This record gives sequence, structure tokens and C-alpha cells, in this order.
Amino acid sequence: MSQYHDVMKSKDGKSDKDDRKSYPLRLPKGTLKALKHRALEEDTSVQKILERLIDSYLKESPLP
Repeated sequence: MSQYHDVMKSKDGKSDKDDRKSYPLRLPKGTLKALKHRALEEDTSVQKILERLIDSYLKESPLP
């Protein structure tokens, strides 16, 4: 398991998925529109797409 996933686990070993925090994100209008359109095409949500992309990025980039 990657360092990222170790960080994302709580002390009892359970995923911190239920302990979510919000973070404001500003995107250009066209980018957000395209992202929403893609989410509809894939029958998913913008949130899930962003989570998947961020997870992928963090797995590729080792933590310091």
C-alpha cells in the first residue's frame, strides 16, 4: 500500500472516507462545464472524477 493510503487511514485502520472536509476550488467556466458534461456521460459525479484524479496523482507522487 502506498504512503498516501497509509495517511488516509485512521488510527483504528478504517478509511477516513466518512470524515470528509470541503475545499473550495475555482475552475475556468469552460473547464467546469466540460467536467460536468463528462460526468453526465460517464454517469458519475464531478466529485468522484476529481477524487479519482487526485488519488491517481498522489499515488504517482511520493510524499516527502
